[in-house]
Amino acid sequence: MTTETSCAFQAMLPGNLSASAIESINKWGTDTCEAFSIGTCSDAIAIVVIRDTQKTVRQFQTLLLTNLKNWGIDVPAKRRMGWLSLLTLDEAKETLAHHAPQTKPRNDEFHPIALKLPVNLLKMR
Repeated sequence: MTTETSCAFQAMLPGNLSASAIESINKWGTDTCEAFSIGTCSDAIAIVVIRDTQKTVRQFQTLLLTNLKNWGIDVPAKRRMGWLSLLTLDEAKETLAHHAPQTKPRNDEFHPIALKLPVNLLKMR
């Protein structure tokens, strides 16, 4: 039995994050990801990420949760099942193509949240 891996994922984070928390997530995404998008979806913050290495769902969950804790962002101990799911590279590119993806910046510019991700593109798996 092989464990599924991908270089892309989507995650739904609590919608009550502070501006500084969102800025930390945004900086991580633009500085370390191949492509990245952040936006609001219902009562949550949605991110779509393409990284340069393949990982399992568990590995991406560990990466993201560790970063959130290091940034001082409280994440509920009981997260909704499926809060992070893998995407194929094609699915991630399609999702990002519908929005202005945030890629690695040329300078220290900040990319504010400026997109609304349709619920059907970010459905929980």
